[in-house]
Amino acid sequence: MKRGGPIGRKSPMKRTAMARQAGLPRRPGRTPNPPKPRKAKRPSRGLRRPSMDADLRTSIFVRAGGCCDRCGRGMDPDAWECHHRKLRSRGGEDSFANLVALCSTCHGWAHANPAEATDRGLIVPSWADPGTVPVWRHARAWWLPHGPLWQRDESPTY
Repeated sequence: MKRGGPIGRKSPMKRTAMARQAGLPRRPGRTPNPPKPRKAKRPSRGLRRPSMDADLRTSIFVRAGGCCDRCGRGMDPDAWECHHRKLRSRGGEDSFANLVALCSTCHGWAHANPAEATDRGLIVPSWADPGTVPVWRHARAWWLPHGPLWQRDESPTY
């Protein structure tokens, strides 16, 4: 025991489940708390950047032929991701040479495995020009982004 007497409760004890089941009356003057009003959701605090030009994004999807540029699987036109080969954090821009169409699985893989993605041309070093670095597409061949088209690269020199 503490000096001065027993420890006192600052708030009354809660009504137990047994008291509710037994149908014991509530203490006078006690009413249940009304539900709290819900707060409006705030917009995301993520990185705010200008959105990509819709025509450029559509052109990248068309250039890929509706397939992922890494694995070659077909993609839903509304559920694919545009990947910057030269990352925006490294000064990458929205251009044909710098963008590839990836499915969400391959896009996650490219960011989780940057060394291997760099070997395959999906990530380009900050000092390199994405237009001169070929991409290993569909796990079959090396390709260079050539404007709105892909050009086969027979002799990669990296």
